[in-house]
Amino acid sequence: MFSIFKKRKPKADIDDPGMVDISTNSTTHTSDTTLDLADLGNKDSGPCRPILTEYKKIKFGTQQRSFRSQWYNECDWLEYSVQRNAAFCFVCRTFGSENSGENIWIKSGFNNWQKFLVKSKKHSSTSTHLTNLCYLNSCY
Repeated sequence: MFSIFKKRKPKADIDDPGMVDISTNSTTHTSDTTLDLADLGNKDSGPCRPILTEYKKIKFGTQQRSFRSQWYNECDWLEYSVQRNAAFCFVCRTFGSENSGENIWIKSGFNNWQKFLVKSKKHSSTSTHLTNLCYLNSCY
């Protein structure tokens, strides 16, 4: 599969998310985004893509849904925060503006797993994302 990233860090199989408790059902968001997003990638490392044996589940109606590592194959720009149990757009988070209207993919994170495929496809075709993708390609 084509990759927008020319250099990749080696994949790590992360079975133990460290000090993060992924067994609770509550999602905590603090106002300090620097600490909150500390488990995500940067320009040097690329997107953070932990492969866990099980991701924290969120209840949607009567069903439990969770992030799926297979989505990494469909979205080169995708990264996942274990701390927030949320997906982010590495490209827009790294190169975008907080005023872009894409805050769900930049600051708060996306975790409506039921609608992930539709929403991620929509995000990847926005002008903001495509512009940020150009910035990424000019850096690598």
